[in-house]
Amino acid sequence: MADPNKKHRYSFIYNDLVSGENDFVGLVAYSIYKEEKIAYVKAFEEKEGREPEPCELEDFHTLARQRVAQYTELAENRVSNFGQLLYGERLEALEEERARTLKREIEKISPSWWRGVSQSIVGSLIYTIMLGVIIMAILCAQHGASWILKECMDVLMPPA
Repeated sequence: MADPNKKHRYSFIYNDLVSGENDFVGLVAYSIYKEEKIAYVKAFEEKEGREPEPCELEDFHTLARQRVAQYTELAENRVSNFGQLLYGERLEALEEERARTLKREIEKISPSWWRGVSQSIVGSLIYTIMLGVIIMAILCAQHGASWILKECMDVLMPPA
């Protein structure tokens, strides 16, 4: 049983885990230590039906001081995972915003699909007419206008 005359002793693991007020990893490591301590106390209470005396926590504190490097490593992993999660979410949001912006810019500078189709049709008609005029001019220069008229009449009204 616990010796009631033994002086209450605190674990000074906080100083082993946290190097300063801006040591975020150390603070996370300390919170991991506290999670384990709470779990230890709850397990003790379930087993013994009472809270542990300070001297009954000595074994836990001794083990915890031996695990300082493990607490720090676990904390570094948690902080890293959290940072990657935040970075991933931010990167995803930036990519979505970039896609929306790009789509808006494309819509601003590109005509509608139907306008493009109508421009293609008009361009094809103009090309066909110009090609016909050029061919007629060449044939007229080689054979004369009367020959062209005769050939056109023969095509439209073939001799019987």
